[in-house]
Amino acid sequence: MAEGRQARVPAAAGQTRAGPGRSASGPHAPAPRRGGRVGVRRVLAVASACLAIALASACAGVPDGGVVTSATMAQNGGQPAGFVQMIPSGPQPGWDPDTIVYGFLLASANFTNNHAIAREYLTPPAARAWRPGSSVLEFADMPSVVTNSVQANTVTMQATGNLLGTISEDGQYQAAEQGTVPSHTNFTVVRVKGQWRIVNPPDELLFSKRDVSRAFSFRDLYFFDPSLLSLVPDPVYIPAEATAQQLVARLVAALQQGPQGWLESGTKTAFPPGTALLGTSVTGGTATVNLGGAAAAAPPQQREQMAQQLLQTLAGPTAYPQPDAAAIQSVVFAINGKPVHLSSCAALQLSMCQPPVASAPDSDAYYVDTKGRVATLSGPRSDSPQPGPAAAGQVVFDQIAVSPDQMTLAGVSGGAVYTGGLTQNGTLTRQLTATAITSLSWDTDGLWVVGRVGQRTQVWWLDHGVQPVPVSVPNIGPVTVLRVAPDGVRVAMVTGSGARARLWLAAIVRDGSQVAIGQAQPPAVPIGTDVTDFTELIWYDTGDVIALTQPPSGSLLYEVPVDGGPSRPIVTQPHTVSIAVSLDGQLLAALSDGTLVQLPDLSGSIWQAPAAYQQAAGAYQDVHGHAPVYPG
Repeated sequence: MAEGRQARVPAAAGQTRAGPGRSASGPHAPAPRRGGRVGVRRVLAVASACLAIALASACAGVPDGGVVTSATMAQNGGQPAGFVQMIPSGPQPGWDPDTIVYGFLLASANFTNNHAIAREYLTPPAARAWRPGSSVLEFADMPSVVTNSVQANTVTMQATGNLLGTISEDGQYQAAEQGTVPSHTNFTVVRVKGQWRIVNPPDELLFSKRDVSRAFSFRDLYFFDPSLLSLVPDPVYIPAEATAQQLVARLVAALQQGPQGWLESGTKTAFPPGTALLGTSVTGGTATVNLGGAAAAAPPQQREQMAQQLLQTLAGPTAYPQPDAAAIQSVVFAINGKPVHLSSCAALQLSMCQPPVASAPDSDAYYVDTKGRVATLSGPRSDSPQPGPAAAGQVVFDQIAVSPDQMTLAGVSGGAVYTGGLTQNGTLTRQLTATAITSLSWDTDGLWVVGRVGQRTQVWWLDHGVQPVPVSVPNIGPVTVLRVAPDGVRVAMVTGSGARARLWLAAIVRDGSQVAIGQAQPPAVPIGTDVTDFTELIWYDTGDVIALTQPPSGSLLYEVPVDGGPSRPIVTQPHTVSIAVSLDGQLLAALSDGTLVQLPDLSGSIWQAPAAYQQAAGAYQDVHGHAPVYPG
């Protein structure tokens, strides 16, 4: 699903809740990046615009064919200037059954008056009973329609197309695991007063990718991690014809409802159950949100958390793809009509209104040198061994991982995992042994390890690098790589190998000493379904991962949106075997001949030696090693 994110948003009466697509040239066209490399600082991007949340002078944290249609510029009812809405034709006298079905499919993408034009293609009883809701099937192109059987006054037909993905009633998007899969929908067409009409419209809306791209726009909802310390983005899709006030009302309703789908078990909303939405309004670039009910009894800290969710959700990038559409620039948060005063924010100091987010300080690049020691690219020499036992050669490492605070090392030697301090006086301790270890990843509280015991794959979590705890994972195939997002809630995983290798997203669930991945429904969602042969991945920012593939033709790198959108190829150094990325977006790769190379940013085209000068060399020189990492 191009630009189709795992998403959901409550629907207004008679309209669908969600759908993907934000590229004007179609949802599978490469979309513009969401603000470039910002890593865990994506949440702070709103701060750069210095958008004020007005809390009493404070702030908080052409048709695809078949039926003729026409386009009109809809600017009434608060819709953004430049919003192009397709106005399909209703059924015409004498149309045959297949034209009726095609016309219905085209008309379904128009939400005006609860799909009023699409209902004209139905029998009167079917038109009254049809409740398409929010379920959407997205196809690569308009499904083709063929006739199955013909009787005197009844024709059965089948619409067939290549399915890209689905959106559930809650709006959660799930891409087809193999990229596309065949899908069939049956229609029965009968004569009504001499004209053909459909008896059995499908429960789901059948959209081509073009329908999706012009019918929906996107936004990120923000929910908290279970500790209420970090905000986690949850993409949302809204009918593009929604007015600004409808947009705000739907987003706030979604925050009230809380996370759904695969993120449900890993995140939470600060809005208490029983919160009432008393009203919303939008004047210029300012949105006013008036809450009541249980929100009126919320303590100050919880109100601040609610305000943080509102600000990040409402004042994020515009939900409309049109460049001239006005964005929400400030938010007035009120309880029972009275603006809320928040003590933790200063006027126009938006960065002070952010919740703490998992973030690492400016960090060094680490790697394993040719002697199996831990080395760093910082210091007077770009191949300086790290002080302490990790560089003493007592243990020869195959791969390593460094904690976000750069205080603790994890390393693999054979099938054993060692942890220890990255200091001169640090010690190394063997924590677990397996047949093979395939992946290491730190979060702020501990170490994630993927390995094999015999032929069975296993995931462990080591609390603060010790005490291995087996982790329950979804039944999606053998996990070979697991990387935790900087928010500490989402994980990206590789399962399988070769042409069967797949990328997945899931959420971490903690219950006391027990840790699991993917306890919601669905437990995990596929991403990067247009690519295979994955061997490695890293988080690039809150909305993308970088994936390394090893097809028979050679190494390839892709930027893969976690919203289910199309993968974007990155210029790849031949024979790349592992990758790492810095906070400022520099890619570091190890080649099969033991050379480390660097790409300054994803738009670059020239890989070069790492940008650390050798002592007194005055020029870049090759650095040799393998398994490069940045903290995390």
